[in-house]
Formats: sequence, structure tokens, C-alpha cells
Amino acid sequence: MSDEDNNSMGPVMVRSWREDATPEIQAVADRPEIKEAAINALQQKHHESKLHQFTEAERLEQLSNWKVTQYAEEQTAYGVNYFMKVSIGHNLFIHIRVQRQEDDDAYNFYSLHETIKDDVATYIFPEVFTDDGCLIMFSSQVSSFSVVLEIEDAVTEVELDCIVYDGVQLKSQLLNAMILNGESMFNHLNEYANSRTKTLKMDIHHRVSSYRKILLQNRQRSSSTKNIMGVCLELYLDVMSNPFNMNEWIHLSLGRSIMYTIKSQRYSSSTSTKNLRKKEHSNINQKVVHYLGSPPRNIPSRTMMLKTFSNDLLNYFNHAYFTPPPYKDQTEALTQAIAALSIRRKIFKFNLILCVTDKSHNFYIGSAIEFENRIDAFFLDTNIFMILTGNPFNGILNKVIQLLNRLREKQLILQWQNNKMMPYQTKSVLTHLYFNLKTHKIGIPVRRTENTIGAPTTNISDFLDEIIRPIFDRKCGPTSIIDGVYLLKELYKYTKKGLFSFT
Repeated sequence: MSDEDNNSMGPVMVRSWREDATPEIQAVADRPEIKEAAINALQQKHHESKLHQFTEAERLEQLSNWKVTQYAEEQTAYGVNYFMKVSIGHNLFIHIRVQRQEDDDAYNFYSLHETIKDDVATYIFPEVFTDDGCLIMFSSQVSSFSVVLEIEDAVTEVELDCIVYDGVQLKSQLLNAMILNGESMFNHLNEYANSRTKTLKMDIHHRVSSYRKILLQNRQRSSSTKNIMGVCLELYLDVMSNPFNMNEWIHLSLGRSIMYTIKSQRYSSSTSTKNLRKKEHSNINQKVVHYLGSPPRNIPSRTMMLKTFSNDLLNYFNHAYFTPPPYKDQTEALTQAIAALSIRRKIFKFNLILCVTDKSHNFYIGSAIEFENRIDAFFLDTNIFMILTGNPFNGILNKVIQLLNRLREKQLILQWQNNKMMPYQTKSVLTHLYFNLKTHKIGIPVRRTENTIGAPTTNISDFLDEIIRPIFDRKCGPTSIIDGVYLLKELYKYTKKGLFSFT
């Protein structure tokens, strides 16, 4: 194959090296954006080097001795690359790369060439190195420079084309790209990516192994001198004998997560699956549209970006709900369903109660009669509640509606505010009490909780919260605690301001 055929295989053509730089090349190198940028990059890269560390006087000397001794030109698809060997002192040289865009007189400093000497990276080269395997002349690195530059140019073009093309078109483009030493550019990039990924994985595995050894040593050292208590959730059994077998007990030890595990694996009805999919899609999509449409983002709800997000979200739910689960998950779900059914039967048979505790949020299993006695004792001790003989829900609902309509008639609120605070007549329920057991206290008393989520006044509270919440957030600082160190720092600031006092 002739030289002309070689040049026709790709857009890169490297001219021959010249012994002396021309005045035009020296003028390009003397530009401040080239000269000062190269010296500053050299200073920064050698700031912590063991081979060279420069002072300000040496920097000024390097600027005064700046002279190009050799150079080469490389024509690319987007302009011209200049490789320059620059003298910065007695028998000291640096190798730089300068770019000039096509149809533009602007020159940009691109990079310094690096080599390894005595296992340390350096960017300064003497005229002739010793026979320790280092670089002898800058011209001997032209082929390796051209390969690296071709890969960098291809990566730049690929990054721009990623906006338009998808993965298949991108791979086809790389396969049809320039040929380097008889191999495609895609193979070079693929080998580099695989090698880099393998190196990172090995590094992470090595670090995790070393950290794991340190943690095990610290744990063994502390466990020998301290009494360590486990943090796993445990069932609280308050009956004379355990009516559950081993599988049922393990199933109950999972806590409240068992309900979601069974629920996520047992949607056999196509109608219920379809309704659930639509509900979740509508809920997430409405929240995203509301968040992006509010200030300061103010993105229109009919923009193509939100439509694409909605379609992608719907496709994800279709794939998640209609893809059959693996056989292992099906078997596990069936086993859990059988265990849950057996647990329910035993609870009804032995008149037991299964509820969530107050602090630890694990399951409590005890006698239903004993639970009722604790509730009665709570009413007698507090004497602040009374048992209603009738259902006051209709009266409360009608009174809330009448008050809102009266405010609207007096024009104290707008129509949209009235609609937003109006209670849902089909979803509203009467506020009621429920009780959680305090297993961490002597006698296991009960803690009362008022369920007001479905109350007729819930919409009014939500509307007022939307108005008052921004004012509260502006006046109050963030109170989220990230970790223990963050908590100690905030307590130190709080104490330093004189706001902390002992009681």
C-alpha cells in the first residue's frame, strides 16, 4: 500500500519533523495564552513532585528561556495540531500540544507530554536520556502521539454525536470510523474501557477487603470488653405459650415488611393490576408536573419533555407489572401466603391480637382480652374521653360545608380556595382513636393516637399548610441531621451562640 493510500484511510496526516522552528511557529508559541498557560500547567503538575519543584524565580527564568527547537504539524478534521519541543533552560525541554481551529486564527494550549522517570511522573525532558528505558528524542513519540490524538478526536466526536444517535447507531459509527494499524477505533475504545473497568473493580475490591478487616478487628476488640446488644427487630410475645411453629415465627420476625412482600408478588387479577398501574402512574406523573411547573422552574405542563417522561414511566410500569416474576419469587410468595393464612387462623382461634408497638415498631402478640383491659384502664386513669352513643359524622360534615359556603358568600375566600378546602363527601370518615402498646415501659401501657387523615377538616389543614409552610421554612433553619458528626457540629454552634442552657 502506497503512502497516498495510507493517507486516504483517515483524516490525520503528520508532516515530517523539522530541526529548527520557523519564525511563524516561534510567534505562535510566544503568545501569552500559549506560553503562560504551558508554564502554569507545568508549575501546577510539579507542585508536589519529588523530581522538580519550582520557585517564582525559576518560573521567570523558564519564561525568559522559552524557545521552540522542534515542531511537527498534524492536520485533523477540525483544524491543525502543533507538537512543539520547547527549551525552558539549560538542557531542559517540555513537549506541548497546541490546537488551531479550522478557519480561525485562535490558538489554544492543549496539554503537556508526560513520562515516567524513577517511577515518578515528570513533564521535563533532557536532550538525551540515559539507557533506563526512557524517551531519547521527542520525534520517536510521533506515532504514539498520533494514535492518542486520533482516539481523543474520536471520543470528542462521539460525545457530540451521543446527543443525536442512540447506542446502536453509535456503535455502527465507531465500527465505520478510521482504522488504526489495521484495527477499528471501536476496538481500541472497547479495550480501554474494559481495562479501566477491571482496574476500578479490583481497586474497589481491595479497599473493601482492607476496610472489612479493620472493622472486624475493631468489633472483636470492642466485643471482648463491652456487652453488645443486637439491633434487629424482635417479636414481643405476651402469652403463656407460643402457638406458632418455626416457619410462622420467622415469618412474623420480618415485621411489617411481610405485608408488602406478599402484596407485591400476588397480583393475579389483570383488572386490579391495570387499575394499580394507572393509579401509580397518575400519582407520580402529577407530582412531577406540579413540581416542575411551580416557581422558579415554571416548565409548561404540555412540553415535550414531560410527555416523554410520562410515556417512559408508563412503559416502565407495563414492564414491571406484566413481566412474570422468577420462579424463586413465586415459590417464596406462595410460602409466605400460606404462612400468613395459618397465622391469621391461629390469631382468631386463640383470641390473640397482633399490633405494632409504640417505639420499636415491631409486632406485639398478646391476648385480645388483656388489650381491652389496658384500654379501659387508660380511659379510667385519664378521664378525658367519653364514649359516644351516636355517630356525629354527618353533623360535622354538614357544618364544615356550611361554614365554607358562608365564607364564600361574604367573599372572604375565592372560589378556587373554597373548592380546595371543601371536604370529600365520599372519602371523609369520622376521627377515631387507636392504641399502640408501650413495650419499653413497665406494665406495657397503651399510647393513644388520633386518626385524623380522613377527617372533614383535612383539606382545610392542607390548604393552610401550603400557605404557612414557606413562611416557616424561611424563618427556621434546616433541622435535618445527616450523621452524628453533623449533630455534634450543630450542637457546638448552638452552644457557642449561648442558646443552650442546662435544665
